[in-house]
Amino acid sequence: MKLWLSQIWIGLFICGIVFMSPLASMLPSEDNRGVICHHGTVSMVYCPQHAAVQSFGQCVNLPCDTRTQRDQVVIQPDPATGKDTTIACPDTGYDTSNFGTSHKIQVNQVAYPNKILIQFPLDAIPSNATIQSAIFQMYDFDYYDSTSLPVAAYRIMVPWAEGTGNYTASNDGATWYTRDGTNSWNVAGMGAGSDYDATAVATTSVSVTGWYSWNITALVNAWRAGTYPNYGIMLMGVSGGTYYKP
Repeated sequence: MKLWLSQIWIGLFICGIVFMSPLASMLPSEDNRGVICHHGTVSMVYCPQHAAVQSFGQCVNLPCDTRTQRDQVVIQPDPATGKDTTIACPDTGYDTSNFGTSHKIQVNQVAYPNKILIQFPLDAIPSNATIQSAIFQMYDFDYYDSTSLPVAAYRIMVPWAEGTGNYTASNDGATWYTRDGTNSWNVAGMGAGSDYDATAVATTSVSVTGWYSWNITALVNAWRAGTYPNYGIMLMGVSGGTYYKP
């Protein structure tokens, strides 16, 4: 995964200043399709649990006062910890390609169901914290339609690998047919109910360039509780026509 962020960009964002991704003129020219997104971030508001010692010597957790004790952390995965890629449908001609090192990830209308896969660590959240809000954000810096595209986020149910391809075939990362370059998805292109949860976690309509958000609070809490393993989220367009830019 190649992030177009420097340490100073990351520092500004962690301090609460939303940064913009690089200008399109700064990016290498590639064959762009559909909604092209900048690599995502997750903003979480959590409440630390403060310990108190009772008179009989037992230590208990005091509930947090949400008005005064909320902390916030922004998770911006770096190449060593986070991972993302696109799996492209057969009609694109890139169904056997991997996009693990591409600087762009993308989705399309349902007629061309490319999917974005993203996984990020939760180590930045203290183990005893209660997460009150977890918002996943992505920046769309290229859009090729005149109508909005609802993009839904789903929980991934199986492990997958980012890979080292850049619009090229590789044997070490996810494609339309395999989740890691070797092992096949249960259904090519990811199967609902087997490779990803068929119920969307959140849906946001994308229409112009800019930042977009998905509320994944319940899913992040389920990951931390051990209800589900954290294999990340998948995003795809859930309606729309047959528009496609070759």
